[in-house]
Amino acid sequence: MPINCVDAAQAEAFCAARGGRLPTEAEWEYAASGGDARLYSWGNESPDGRACWKKGGACPVKSFPSGAFGLFDMTGNVWEWTSTGYGDYPWPAVDSSTRVYRGGGWSRRFEKWMRVRLRNRVQPGERKSHLGFRCARSLVAEPCPFGAAPDGGCLAGVLDAECREGKTWNGVRCAPAGEAGCGALHELVPGHGCQWATAIEQPAQGPLDLAAVKRARSTEFDHDCQTFQPKRPHANRFEGGTHEARNAVERAAGCKNRDVGVGWNSACCP
Repeated sequence: MPINCVDAAQAEAFCAARGGRLPTEAEWEYAASGGDARLYSWGNESPDGRACWKKGGACPVKSFPSGAFGLFDMTGNVWEWTSTGYGDYPWPAVDSSTRVYRGGGWSRRFEKWMRVRLRNRVQPGERKSHLGFRCARSLVAEPCPFGAAPDGGCLAGVLDAECREGKTWNGVRCAPAGEAGCGALHELVPGHGCQWATAIEQPAQGPLDLAAVKRARSTEFDHDCQTFQPKRPHANRFEGGTHEARNAVERAAGCKNRDVGVGWNSACCP
């Protein structure tokens, strides 16, 4: 069975004791995707019959065929810790209170949560039944293409990135045409891309605007709530406001998320 219920420090200690380390987020994605645009570690086909998901617990390792590079369970079974703090991908964060984990897990029911490029994050001291790890090993004789990092590893570098419509990669970030460098209020930090300038404080987050969140019934998902959240059998949709504000409104109403998207949460409520 895959290991689970271990925090990031425990995972790092296990790997270090065997001459390894946790993979970076970029390394993990490359290993899972094979370096191409596939949705899952094996390709673009549905996870049904190809991964451990929609289960009540983890599956024995290698229960399903391998994916890219012959690796097993890169999609599904347990999510996996990385060594990277959560920031603006593909650059690693300079300082982050949360750690990235990847891969989808046994409890997921929607295919989007299983995709190779989906990112998730959690406090490094958390232990979860759906979260485990695997180790990587550096090649001693292999030089760092972008230079060595102070911690003895390699600095990250980005040659190109896929940008949203209206923006292109300018060498350090996705920016509107004609905008070079990091832009206002930011500075280039080697290995970390564009970061807030050290002399400038990030704006403090104001109070949550709970009034901006709108709630409506979504009876078409009642059956899903009744199956997986029987104490919260009524499906509701929360729109507007920030993700944090929607979560706060849901918690106050005794609801629990069943799915989330850009600008909306679907929740099961009492």
